[in-house]
Amino acid sequence: MKKYKDEQLDALFGAYLKEGRSPDDRVTERAKRALSEGKSVQTVWAAESVLAGECGTGHANLAPHMSKRRKAETGILAAVLGCALLLLGWVLCLQLFSSGPIVFNWSQLSKVTGTVNYEQKDFLPFVAEDSVSQYDEYELNEESPYYEEYEGDIVLYYVQFESYGVMVDIFIEVAGFELDSLDGYLEIDDCYGEEDPYLYIATDEEAGRTYAYFGYDIYTYYLEIYTTEESLIYDIMEEIIYSF
Repeated sequence: MKKYKDEQLDALFGAYLKEGRSPDDRVTERAKRALSEGKSVQTVWAAESVLAGECGTGHANLAPHMSKRRKAETGILAAVLGCALLLLGWVLCLQLFSSGPIVFNWSQLSKVTGTVNYEQKDFLPFVAEDSVSQYDEYELNEESPYYEEYEGDIVLYYVQFESYGVMVDIFIEVAGFELDSLDGYLEIDDCYGEEDPYLYIATDEEAGRTYAYFGYDIYTYYLEIYTTEESLIYDIMEEIIYSF
């Protein structure tokens, strides 16, 4: 695992047809005569058949054949419509019984009191207690349409701590909940790693910040690191990845 993580972090900074003989003239002439005679007989029979079929008399069986054909076409159409209705019902059931993540904004959150003093959290193994300068927990408030359903549940965490002399801010989303203002992180294209956690990271030289996010277990971590210095970023991310 260590080798993989070293490679992951190093990558962070590195890049039929055949020809036949013509038939005899006599054969050709016979064929022309037979075709001409047969065509005239068939034309007369076809005309009589259509007329007889229209009146419902005579020796034509056109109407029964058409009736059978219409029945077959009707059956096929009914089967297609039945499949379409089944598919539509299945899609509606999926939409009814499956729900996506709950998206919320800051106005729908309330900070939970009594979280000033930070104690070690299992989902933050890389954060030392004495390095934390701020720690907050958030729950949904009455502005959220999901307040009654999830009243008292922590949906978002925030911690600010120091690592290698650099300040780091982290927001942690719980699975099933998403803060809309963190969507900008999802635009980061650079991804590193071949197994969890997959690390997405980008630097903003002008702002002097490095932004990163990754998912692990039921949590998604969004980091803002107050430096773009490669050696420091390497050390900080190494400590985070090794901690899981």
